[in-house]
Amino acid sequence: MFAHLTLAVRDRIIEELKNYWSDDPRYEGFSNNIQGKYSFEERPQFGMVVRTGGANNVILSNDNFIGTIEGQVSLANVKGFKSYGSIEWVRESLDTERDHGVYHAKIYDDPTKEIRGYDFHIYFDKYQYRTEESVVFISDTEIQLLDIPLEGSLRIIERPSFRNLSSQEFTVNYDTGLITLNEALPKGLSLYAKYTVKMPTIGPFNVKKSTAYHNLIKGVVLAFGRKVKDGDQQIILVAEERESIAHEYGGRWDVSVDLEMIARDVHSQADIADRTVVWIWSTLRKKLTNIGIDISDVSLGGEAEEVYDENGDDYFYTATISFTVQTNWFIHLPLVIPILSITDENVIPVERTEPTVGVGNKGLVQRLL
Repeated sequence: MFAHLTLAVRDRIIEELKNYWSDDPRYEGFSNNIQGKYSFEERPQFGMVVRTGGANNVILSNDNFIGTIEGQVSLANVKGFKSYGSIEWVRESLDTERDHGVYHAKIYDDPTKEIRGYDFHIYFDKYQYRTEESVVFISDTEIQLLDIPLEGSLRIIERPSFRNLSSQEFTVNYDTGLITLNEALPKGLSLYAKYTVKMPTIGPFNVKKSTAYHNLIKGVVLAFGRKVKDGDQQIILVAEERESIAHEYGGRWDVSVDLEMIARDVHSQADIADRTVVWIWSTLRKKLTNIGIDISDVSLGGEAEEVYDENGDDYFYTATISFTVQTNWFIHLPLVIPILSITDENVIPVERTEPTVGVGNKGLVQRLL
């Protein structure tokens, strides 16, 4: 986590510095010499090296727990499958409408990526939950469901006792959705049904690493990281209503950043240093604060000179700017609750050590909304 945190901070500082100096008429090409390492191919007339030093952890709570995240979209792993984490995170998009259901994502390598410019294909096996509050009787002992249930997912519930009918009390034709009761329903009782429906497969969609997509699932943002792997599988849950989807743990880091400016001319070195430190404190500080990166303790170090050419008695001049960046870190541990296992006998809770959701014809494990 430390490497990713400091690398992200350094890259953002380099990006902002390059944008600031990119159109300066006096120091043309200066933005090309702003980098995160001291390995210029040749000594430039002026350049800048950005380094991140140590970091101090700011503890917000004893166990770093921040709170419970509410939302409609969450990410989970497939039961019995070790995911590589191709999809790093999911969020609700700005769209008010979402296509709810369970999306089983499967990622495959694109054999034509050199031609098409995409790295991978992604498919979604979509599952949706159905609740028929009033089932349709076509005879005293026959019920016709409005959709075809996924095998193993059907539950018939009796009112007003809310008792789950056992598999010995009825039979199901999973080809037609016809339910046959062993005995006619007594007067004063009613039934309703809950089951899962498998929808047509969605895709393929072309995706790249380190890219977020807004149009793969309606109302959902999917962010692919740098660990996208051929054959990976994950689950995206899109609930109908907002619910608790994750526990958030996090804190803050104080990261020290050092800028070392290099110039062949002492006056250029002083000018670049002065303008940079004023811009950091007056403009960059305000801009980054809005995205959760706080800059503090900006200081301009002393000047120094180093030999560029001993024979020609030529020097290049350096100056340093140091400041502290305070930034947040956090992780989300998904909550996939309750998880229920559908068996021939009843619905029983499944103990789990990590948030997983399984789909399949045998021993279907699903979350019932």
